[in-house]
Amino acid sequence: MNRLIHLTLVATVLLAACTSGSGDPRTAPGDPTTTSTSPTTTEATPGPAPTSNPTSTSTTLAGSTTTAEAPREPTWVPLAAGEVEGDAVTDADLDLLASRYRVLVAQNLSPAQRDRLRELNPEILLIKYQASVSAPPALVESHPEWAVRGPSGDPVHSLNSTSLVMVNPSDVELRRARTAQATAAMTEEGFDGIMYDEAVIVRGDFYRGFDGIDPETGQTWTMEDFRAAQLENVRSIRAANPDGFIACNSVGNGTRYFEEIEWAHRFAQVCDALVAENYRGGSGDPAHVESEQEWLDDVEMGYDVDENGASLNAYVEIVTDRPGDETTRLRADLFQYGTFLLGYRDGALFSNSVQEPTPSQVGGNVNTLVFRDFQSIDPGEPVSERYEFIEGLYLRRFTNLVVVVNPTGDSIGVPLTESFVDWQGVEHTPETGLVLEPRSANLLLPLG
Repeated sequence: MNRLIHLTLVATVLLAACTSGSGDPRTAPGDPTTTSTSPTTTEATPGPAPTSNPTSTSTTLAGSTTTAEAPREPTWVPLAAGEVEGDAVTDADLDLLASRYRVLVAQNLSPAQRDRLRELNPEILLIKYQASVSAPPALVESHPEWAVRGPSGDPVHSLNSTSLVMVNPSDVELRRARTAQATAAMTEEGFDGIMYDEAVIVRGDFYRGFDGIDPETGQTWTMEDFRAAQLENVRSIRAANPDGFIACNSVGNGTRYFEEIEWAHRFAQVCDALVAENYRGGSGDPAHVESEQEWLDDVEMGYDVDENGASLNAYVEIVTDRPGDETTRLRADLFQYGTFLLGYRDGALFSNSVQEPTPSQVGGNVNTLVFRDFQSIDPGEPVSERYEFIEGLYLRRFTNLVVVVNPTGDSIGVPLTESFVDWQGVEHTPETGLVLEPRSANLLLPLG
């Protein structure tokens, strides 16, 4: 299996400069086993076992091993994955997609457009969205035995959308249909793999009030049985497609991951990528830190997933009903990106988005996937295998930069012993110093 790239999506990405001219194919009548609980998104214009006692190292911050210029054309970038509409995508748009994305959900692109993306970026993986546990009502009308039903006998609505219903993950015929759908995508339609949405359900709220009846037991579905059935579905797809790329959503954030670590490890052995859709706490303020250990779980999750055979995605949604302070959001984005880099392992990808409470045609909200300027800086290769802990700060050295993160509620001075320029081009010397505000991060590039 490919263990090279990890995925970040549950949202779809529409180019801001493009206007979609087609409906959502995931709810099209001709493809009843496919649907989406994912909200629609547009791409934004770029803006300016856990370790509880980290080992203390040197009390000075030395530079990395090479001199870097900021910004410059990247050779390694932890990029997002997304989904694009095909009708209005120009060749210039394809150039942009090829330069930014390592994994792209691309079922709405034409075969010619997908070929062009591969020409522009031979390493890109083009995959297809596939629903896991939700479906349009038309599906259960055609296959009533596939529906998850409550005590009344009526189909149970999806947690994410009242326009979708839950389907029984243990139904043998539905499993065959899901496997056949994934196999066709990879063997007949020319995709490199699939994004299997909501495969690893860890959300406690999914089961609070969930009264679906397990036909095997006659009792309300348990989380354990539901996950076990989902795992068998992924195993079936893997067995039929041993070389295909399979990304499974969603392992939640670091704390949830370690609470369900046994299940996370099971899915990691089958999937190429695990999607942490709620990385850095999910919806809300990504700079909020309940406790330092809770934050550190997000860092450690990256190491643990890698050690257990998969790559990990970092993905954050910020729910808002107002424009907000761009400076505050930029700082929060850098904080979560710095957190991601501390736990980065080869193949990881990063993404975040702003979610506006505007209903999409599939029942979710509208997301804007944000790509910041600092994501275009090439960190190079990690010099230190893991993060270091120095005078209350967490840092990690790459060949081209040092990432420094302050997850605490206090301002902390960075112990500089040489001069750096940060990602915005501001110089910091031992004389001028550098102070990291609470819950903030910075990328420091050495001056030659």
